[in-house]
Amino acid sequence: MKKLLGALRTLMSVPSDNPRLLQAQYIALSRQLPLMYFVLLVNTWALAFTHWVTAPMWLTLLVPTVLTIGCGIRARKWLLTVNKTPPVSSKILATLRGTNRLVGIISAAFAAWSLSMYPYGDAYTQAQVAFFMGITVIVCIFCMMHLQSAALITAVIVNTAFVIFFASTHNITFIATAASIVLVSIGMLIILRHQYRDFTSLVNAQFKTEQLSNANLLLANRDSLTGLPNRRHFFQTLDTAM
Repeated sequence: MKKLLGALRTLMSVPSDNPRLLQAQYIALSRQLPLMYFVLLVNTWALAFTHWVTAPMWLTLLVPTVLTIGCGIRARKWLLTVNKTPPVSSKILATLRGTNRLVGIISAAFAAWSLSMYPYGDAYTQAQVAFFMGITVIVCIFCMMHLQSAALITAVIVNTAFVIFFASTHNITFIATAASIVLVSIGMLIILRHQYRDFTSLVNAQFKTEQLSNANLLLANRDSLTGLPNRRHFFQTLDTAM
């Protein structure tokens, strides 16, 4: 049991032992998370619009507005980091850990809000609620694929809420839909796991290549007997100065 809990804790946390991997994750998320928030908010307002007449205003206007402000702030924060030099590793780690924590809160908030809309619609709008949750979890998994823990947290929270809620409706169509979404999510998480390993291996390979290149450059510019700069180093320095 302890080993299982330890493995789950590792999966749900941001690895801190590889600065190059943290930097690569940070750069990837700076491009992908704003897109995720955009898709999420468009779907949110589409769901609110179709329930505008039947659902209370606090559900169709107040809650979506609060969610939009929160997601807008997060999206802007990430957009400001695009094409800029990444900060130091400690700051990147703090940012990714913060994202990891916020993902759970945001996922729970959107899931609770969308399921709150279910009683106020007809069969068509109820189907839209199911579609909203299904497509949302798929988009989030794809956009957070470089931060494995965040994608996993999102999938667990949304799918758990999805299955429990729609199972309680005793509607065979919605139960089958929930089961399908869970299976799709599991398949995507398996693929994500493999992609994450490949991503990590690629980052490590690039780092090793840089180390070898730097070592070769150092050897090429040093005299093997004295260890002092050689003629090649002198001419390179001269070219740089000129």
